[in-house]
Amino acid sequence: PITSLNIILDNNRINTNPFAYSDHTGYLRFFIGDRSLSFTPSNASNTLLDVNLNLVEDRIYSVFITGDLDDPELLIVNDEIIFDDSQNPLIRLLHA
Repeated sequence: PITSLNIILDNNRINTNPFAYSDHTGYLRFFIGDRSLSFTPSNASNTLLDVNLNLVEDRIYSVFITGDLDDPELLIVNDEIIFDDSQNPLIRLLHA
């Protein structure tokens, strides 16, 4: 069974260690605009989930990967916190 993932944003892997169940990142800064977010098994190159995100200025997001890894789903939540960077959106990823 698949237990850990690679996180790929715009064809660049953003995690250095396998992203396991219950792992989470802190908030990560990304450029605004359309971005491609995908997840692959840490020990293979096939894509489990691939989505396009439109990241908006002055927003903070939490992205949950949920469900069975044979049929994963994303839950994207707009977080309501105050931060001091008015240009770059922040994303936090959670493996639920």
